[in-house]
Amino acid sequence: AFHSKTDVISAADLNFSQSEPEADDSLTLRKPQKDKEKIIEAAREHRAQVIALSALMTTTMQQMRHVIDYAKEREIEAKIIIGGAVITEEYAQEIGADGYSKDAADAVKLTQKLLGINE
Repeated sequence: AFHSKTDVISAADLNFSQSEPEADDSLTLRKPQKDKEKIIEAAREHRAQVIALSALMTTTMQQMRHVIDYAKEREIEAKIIIGGAVITEEYAQEIGADGYSKDAADAVKLTQKLLGINE
């Protein structure tokens, strides 16, 4: 169970990218079918309570729908929140996300609300 801010663990930096991977430890995902599987497998493995997806381009935001649909197929209980420069609350509702945040600070508040944490 989630008890404090220190209980949040980041398993990997998952993003949808059409460019070459950078020389760092992040996981760059470029194949939508495999990407959604990796995200959901990581969420299951780490018993994630929240999956946060971000998109900065309209070409990559379309992949969020596939991740959400796949999470539902796999009966993942984690809440899925989305955000990013091109994302709107209306889009979050359209694709079945559990929430939308306009920035990182808002994502923290949204996560606390979804998990019933009072701060």
